[in-house]
Amino acid sequence: PVPPVEPSPEAAMPAAAATPQASASESNWASPPRAESKWHLFGMRALPRFLARCFDTMLWFSLVCAAGAATGLLSPTAFTFPTLIGFWFVPIQSLAWVFVEAWLLSRFGTTPGKWLFNLHLRSVDGGLPPFMNALKRAFFIWVFAWGLGHSQWALFGSLISLMLFLQNGRMVWDYLVSTNLVHARPRPAAWIVFAIALGFYIAAKSLLVISQPLPPNLPAEVRSQIEQQRAS
Repeated sequence: PVPPVEPSPEAAMPAAAATPQASASESNWASPPRAESKWHLFGMRALPRFLARCFDTMLWFSLVCAAGAATGLLSPTAFTFPTLIGFWFVPIQSLAWVFVEAWLLSRFGTTPGKWLFNLHLRSVDGGLPPFMNALKRAFFIWVFAWGLGHSQWALFGSLISLMLFLQNGRMVWDYLVSTNLVHARPRPAAWIVFAIALGFYIAAKSLLVISQPLPPNLPAEVRSQIEQQRAS
């Protein structure tokens, strides 16, 4: 008689165990791997995220001010003295970015700053997040991290968000909308490009402060400091 054919170990292996790479990948989406230490977590994850958001903020604010000045809707002083335009200007323009960011993340999974640092947003299933999820995530960032567009509140909110991130390796807004920011190795020129962009941003502001007429509602103390710099 022909002896029965025993199933191979591969055939007898459960489906989940037969594809360890796939199951590991799925588990990574659900719970991002933690770094070895808080310093490593800060340097390899929190810092690139923060710099990517700063890059997006500088780019968006510059585009808004340039478009406003070109169309006559905003004074050139909006770029150098944004609070003099009105208390509403900075919060409103940052709130507008919430919708732009949500569209970019739902369409491409990244923004200019995130692309620069090789960061990509995904849902827990590995796909691009729906627009509404991306919109809620961007809104939570505007509330918690950027303090509704107010710098004083933004500092406090950013510190609290960072502390929570260092505790569990995940930002609170990603937890609330079930998304994960995938961290790949930053592009080699990312740090250099960011430094150049920051230098141009600061230089443009300084040049406009020195060259353009000062707004009449500028506080006397600030006006005096600028006039001293111009005289020197």
